[in-house]
Amino acid sequence: MALIITATDFTKTATNAVQYASKLALETDSELLVIHCYSIPITFTDVPIPYPIAEIESEAKRELAIIIDQIKTDFPQLKVASLLIYGDVVSAISEYVEEHSEPWMVVLGNSYNEENHVWGESALLQAFRNLAYPVVAVPDDFNFSHPKKIGFAYDNQFEGSDIALIELRELCKKLDAELHVFFGQPTVIKTDNDEKINPKADLILKELNPLYHVFYQADVDVAIQELAAKYMVDWLVIMPRKHSFLEQFFHRSHTKFLVNNSHVPIVALHQN
Repeated sequence: MALIITATDFTKTATNAVQYASKLALETDSELLVIHCYSIPITFTDVPIPYPIAEIESEAKRELAIIIDQIKTDFPQLKVASLLIYGDVVSAISEYVEEHSEPWMVVLGNSYNEENHVWGESALLQAFRNLAYPVVAVPDDFNFSHPKKIGFAYDNQFEGSDIALIELRELCKKLDAELHVFFGQPTVIKTDNDEKINPKADLILKELNPLYHVFYQADVDVAIQELAAKYMVDWLVIMPRKHSFLEQFFHRSHTKFLVNNSHVPIVALHQN
């Protein structure tokens, strides 16, 4: 059976993401694994400070059990398991996959806002950059609905993105979703469907009959925002990688894009 992994730190954002993951798992006939990672604070003092590790672990286990019980009550037909592990989310998922099956999706909460200045070091961003599996970031208070339209922000100069494109194709097929491809061109033409993405990428995606939408704005985040709104996509797919035009999504000066689009779950796929 297919697997979805989600993680919780027991915050409102994470609880909403777990609910979202539960409903997605139910709709896609997938198993659900809920992970909680805990750590011991590091302090630098002359006198060692003892931490009640057993108590921290016991309390985390209790809160995780409450979440699992609630999922089983709300979705009795869903197969769900939990994992309590020391460390960070990315390492925990990687460690789990070494001994078990790979997930087809990782679901995490997106708690970014203009006042949250530590987002650049968040578990979500680390997952976006480092996990080898699709990651969907669910905004605060976002209610689940089946993704019928998927928008894909694509850099036409990408090389080595075959695996991500295949993942995108299979994702659209799994969800029976319509694909809209957004990509930039340097020269203005008359309509937004006169050009397509590079032939190799087009070959991978062609069986989906995607709709192509070209933009010519220098401000990439504004262009993607406008296209996502115009075509009312349910998910926005990106491919985080260095030295691409999408790398700017993770720069502080472009966080406004994510804030303004917080009502749309963002899915990260990964290069070869």
